[in-house]
Formats: sequence, structure tokens, C-alpha cells
Amino acid sequence: MDPAPHEKQVIRRIGKLLESSAGLSAALATLNFSVNLGAHISARPPPRLVTPAFISTASLTSLGQLLSDCRKTLRLTALIPLYLRLKSVRSSKTVNAADRWFLLAQYGAFAIFQGLENICHLHAKGVLPPSLVNKRGGLTQWIRWSCRIWCLGLTIGLMRLWHNTWNPKSTDKPKTVEEKIVLDRKWWDELKVVMCWLPVAINSSFYPEGVKFMNPRTVATFSLLASWTNLAARWRATAVGQ
Repeated sequence: MDPAPHEKQVIRRIGKLLESSAGLSAALATLNFSVNLGAHISARPPPRLVTPAFISTASLTSLGQLLSDCRKTLRLTALIPLYLRLKSVRSSKTVNAADRWFLLAQYGAFAIFQGLENICHLHAKGVLPPSLVNKRGGLTQWIRWSCRIWCLGLTIGLMRLWHNTWNPKSTDKPKTVEEKIVLDRKWWDELKVVMCWLPVAINSSFYPEGVKFMNPRTVATFSLLASWTNLAARWRATAVGQ
């Protein structure tokens, strides 16, 4: 039996979402942090929450680690799109000077973070010589500083959003009501993603202890909210042209 037109459209949109590296990354991140949060909840469930017998905290933790490793492995190539973004922003004639500097600084910080994360991941998997990291502070310091640079990139992104709010000339003015709605939603989505990732980045900047106001369940919750917001935005984008 052939699927209904609505089902065909959903299948096409799912395929379109997963075809892009950003869409696949958002989907895997949402699944990863959902599993992580489930593992933390099952470890210490609320009094009235009865967890199914087939759910094992150890199994969820192992699955979460597997998904995390998968995402880090896929991100080994993430420096390529970051380089292309930097090149595009630098050569663009439609981006004003203020936005250009914000974006160059933000993408530059993300590129450094991604490079350091790649080295840490390859070191942990035994691909790189241990001396490369161990003689330069050790893995803990590499993770801390990579996350601090990630935190810097997020902070620059927050400053860019604030600048665009108080300086309307820095962004393209919408010509229609629909365009204004789309731009406003994009701005709010970016703000929510940054505000959710920022406490996670701050906590990771003090790896492995973290900060006092964050615990594994809180980290998983903020991470899930950020990835879900990103996934929802990617999903809405697949409706264009349908």
C-alpha cells in the first residue's frame, strides 16, 4: 500500500533533513542528550516515576557514550564548513562591517574549538601519539581550554545578537510581514540555542569538576533544549519548496 501524500511529504522532509551535515548533527545531538537525560533520571528517578524494567541505566549510559563518540567522529570534518563560512563572510559584500567582524570572530573561535576537540578525540582513540597532548598540559587541560574557546565563541554570538537588536541597520530589513516573522523566529532560535549552550560551555570549561550550580542532569537538560531548538529550526527549513 502506497503511503498517503502527507506521509510522503514527511518522508521527503526527513530525507532532506538527514542529507545535510547540520541536520544529521542536530538529530544525533537531540537523540544523544535525550538518552543522557534518560540515564540520569533512571539513576535517580522521582518518587512517583516508575521506570520500565527493561530500561537499564548502564545501557542508557553506554548508548549515550556511543552516540557522543559518533558525533565527535562526524565532527572531525567540521573544520571544512567552518572554513567555508569564514571565507564566505570575509568575501561577502552584503554583510556590513560590524556583523562581519562579529561573525569572523565567532566562527574563528568555533574553528579553534573544533580543532582542539578533534585532537582530543583522536588522542583518546589512540590515533595520535600520546606525547602530543601529554607533553603539553595533558588531556584535561586541552578539554578545558577548548571549551573556554567554545564559551568565547558563544559569548561573541550573544554580543552579535544584542548588537543586531539595538542596531537595526546591521540586518536586512524585512519587506513583508512574513519575512519579519521568519527573521524574528530565527533571532529567537539563535538566542535560545546560545543561552542553553552557554552554561554547558562554562561548566565544561572547568572539566572534570564543573561548576557548583551545574550537575549532570542539568547539563543534559540544557544540552537537550539547545539541540532540540536547533533541530526544530532545521526541520522547519525542510518545508521550504514543499
